[in-house]
Amino acid sequence: MCLYCIDKHVVQPKHSNEARKRIGGGNREVSGQRDYILAQRLGTVQITTHRMHDVLKHIGYELQSSREENKKRKQLFNYFKELGIPGPEPSIITGNMTELREKTPTVAYREWIEKYGKVVGYFNGSRPVLLVADLDLLKMIQVKDFQDFIDRGLLFQSKRPPSPHNKSLIQLTGKRWKEVRSVLTPSFTTNKLKMMAPGMICTIQELIDKIDEHARSSEEFEIGDLFQAMTLDVICRSAMGIEYSIQKNPKHSLLASCRLLFSGTFSWISVLLASFPELEFILKYPLYWMLASTNNGVHPFDEVQEKCGNIVKQRQINNAVPQKDLLQLMIEAKTSNVDVASVTSDQLTAADDNEHELKQSALSSPKGLTYSSKTVLDDDDITQNAFLVLVAGYETTSNTLTLVSHMLINYPDVQEKVRQELFTALGPDEEISYNTIQKLTYLNCVIQETMRLYPPIFSFVTREAVVDKQYGKLKIPAGTAVMAATEYIHRDPSSWEKPNAFDPDRFLGERRKGQNPLAFQPFGAGPRNCIGMRFAQMELRFTLAHILRRYRLVATPNSDKEPAEIDMNPLVLRIKRGVHVRAVPL
Repeated sequence: MCLYCIDKHVVQPKHSNEARKRIGGGNREVSGQRDYILAQRLGTVQITTHRMHDVLKHIGYELQSSREENKKRKQLFNYFKELGIPGPEPSIITGNMTELREKTPTVAYREWIEKYGKVVGYFNGSRPVLLVADLDLLKMIQVKDFQDFIDRGLLFQSKRPPSPHNKSLIQLTGKRWKEVRSVLTPSFTTNKLKMMAPGMICTIQELIDKIDEHARSSEEFEIGDLFQAMTLDVICRSAMGIEYSIQKNPKHSLLASCRLLFSGTFSWISVLLASFPELEFILKYPLYWMLASTNNGVHPFDEVQEKCGNIVKQRQINNAVPQKDLLQLMIEAKTSNVDVASVTSDQLTAADDNEHELKQSALSSPKGLTYSSKTVLDDDDITQNAFLVLVAGYETTSNTLTLVSHMLINYPDVQEKVRQELFTALGPDEEISYNTIQKLTYLNCVIQETMRLYPPIFSFVTREAVVDKQYGKLKIPAGTAVMAATEYIHRDPSSWEKPNAFDPDRFLGERRKGQNPLAFQPFGAGPRNCIGMRFAQMELRFTLAHILRRYRLVATPNSDKEPAEIDMNPLVLRIKRGVHVRAVPL
């Protein structure tokens, strides 16, 4: 269940000016003011570990004595001090969540790194998180010692027992994660992507038809909404083989549910839940009802997951004529005999120059992960990972397309250079094919430079130590969540010349050769990077190539100048007011 998608749907009580005066104001606010305000918003000033103990005990959730809990909590927030790792002082109630909420995560991360160094310890509520911007350390964690950081270090640490239905690649750990990843990875080879390209192109043509309607009337429009409908259509058609025609029906319930899943901000309730995960037992059903009430009584998570489950069931019933899509590849993998003992780290890593075929690799199988059992997928595996592909492919790709459009209208010379490359690669009547987009080097540079400045998912490049690790004086105990400071790394002046400038040429030729690969990781790095990276890259290139071949995107009075004003929730980064453009036919 998403705990962050409720801020817009909760009425938050306001604290009075008198209350402000009692606790101080201006630049010299007293210590604890923000936590006092948090307490007021939650309807009680006495929100302490003692009170929390009483509430939990009242509903039958037993803890140790409140004194013991208070002592235990104070000890928790000494975690990084005892390890000698610098970082911001945490509140005993919210950790560092209040600062993250008030400043936004990217601003807070940058300030912490500049103040404390490139390895910072902070608390996402009660969850200790090691924030890392040191590329040498990240290379050890994400690549060289990957087997010791194999799990995804989720920032919210639920107190609920793990569900047997948690089978998506994000949720899986250890041996089972490697088994499922090794089965799914071959679905993203060049030949498989080429197989899915025709369906993707048909869907993109529907987007072109929509843009053409606006172009004929010379009216401005918000292009991000069109991209959201298109990317969801692409996932449904190319990955799932299902026709929902969402672009023709922008009020489709699936689109509404997906938008709602990503609509949240750092609500005070999410701060509370991150700080006291035990409250998930209390708030689970009220939160569920709150989100369902905004979506015609159906929880968006349930709606999307139910649709994925129905698609899988129907496909297996009506599978006389195999489809050419990602879902079919997963269904065929149910009877796969991939021997995970022969799968190595580089074969699990999605990369431009890696075809992912299960072949002999230069790297040895990661220590601690060698086992000889063969693996298959069950229906739950397929449904959960179909859900993951749908949700992840919808938001991140549409968001990146919107951000690239923002850059193109602010840098018309760059847009023209992309267009000239496209015309050079294509004959007058030649269709855009998979082979065509491989030639569009400069377009790819524009996409990469946009993702460098605006990584669409900035707080999800995480890992978790599964054993104690020591790097010099730095000790990382087992169970510690580690997060790559992606936004900071992408703008670190020690890695990038003029880091805040939009310069696609930095990804060309000799300039690219001098870059540290860990300094650019919008899809993560190492074996646990985004498995759908190459699918997303193909979709980005196809979409932009089709648009720029027909139209010149032009800024309007409602368009943001660069740098854009950014809105972010705990997962994604997007332009606050959207991207308003006019499409001028060529």
